[in-house]
Amino acid sequence: EDNVFQWVVSKDKVLRALSFPREHEVFKLIHDYQTQIAQRRINIDLRLGKEIFDVLMKEALRDVSASARLIIVPDGPLLRFPFEALVTDIRGGAPKYLLEDYTISYAPSASVLAELMDRKRSETAGQVDLLALGNPIIDVEGATGRPLLEQRRGGARLEPLHFADDEVSSIGRLYQQGGKSSELYVRDKALENVVKSDAN
Repeated sequence: EDNVFQWVVSKDKVLRALSFPREHEVFKLIHDYQTQIAQRRINIDLRLGKEIFDVLMKEALRDVSASARLIIVPDGPLLRFPFEALVTDIRGGAPKYLLEDYTISYAPSASVLAELMDRKRSETAGQVDLLALGNPIIDVEGATGRPLLEQRRGGARLEPLHFADDEVSSIGRLYQQGGKSSELYVRDKALENVVKSDAN
């Protein structure tokens, strides 16, 4: 109840075990920084991102090599915090962000992460390096054969995302140039069952 604990774990051992009092100033900094990001401010106080990194991540990553893959399992006040936006250095007013050194992903819990990592696909022939979807056509009230221009559900409005088709194609070309396989689905081919069948 009084502390927040942090574990840094590699594939085969615990690298660090740290703790912070729940009243630690870093959690106020996290709140302030996250609020600025959520408000999409042009002039975000980058010093907040640097201070948070120095307290929360600098020591934690001491034995983690640059370019490593970080899988973050957040809890409590960190559940919605964008770790990618942490600032590792500021030179000449220009920030260097955590995501420039590490590939960052998230997991809901350590147990879920372990289960996902242990899962083996029964068939590997159909695996691809990239599955990309963009601008799906969403039916409204059972209507078919027409793109969705807007959908109101609880006040939400969904519209086609401009250039999403082009972005999917561009990313696919990058993978192909690197000798990797890709499957691209846009508009009427970007279907829910495509995602579910790939996940299975």
